[in-house]
Amino acid sequence: MIVTMHFSRVIGGCNKDLELTFSEPIALQWEDESYGIIDLPDILPKCSKDTFTNWTYPTLIVPDSKWADLYAASTHTEEEYKNHKVTHFAFIAMNDLLHVLSEKKPSAKLIEVANA
Repeated sequence: MIVTMHFSRVIGGCNKDLELTFSEPIALQWEDESYGIIDLPDILPKCSKDTFTNWTYPTLIVPDSKWADLYAASTHTEEEYKNHKVTHFAFIAMNDLLHVLSEKKPSAKLIEVANA
């Protein structure tokens, strides 16, 4: 599964996009940014660039994720659950949230923007 963050579409942003490839995703959930069905931390990190300091950082690993723990509890033995590696990745775009569960980190690369 490939997730592309279109940073090049943001005015004043960078001229490349970020492509993340999950080789074996476990679960995927899209939601409108206003719903907040899957829990995120109460305080989210902000971007550091001066023009974007009010913007939430767009790529997150959610610590102590209830969603990841719930999945692991239903698929792992009690002993396996104690050390599970199910990780909740969150991608925050202008109007959307994308949540991914995976036991493996994605590969990431910057991609050139195709001229349209």
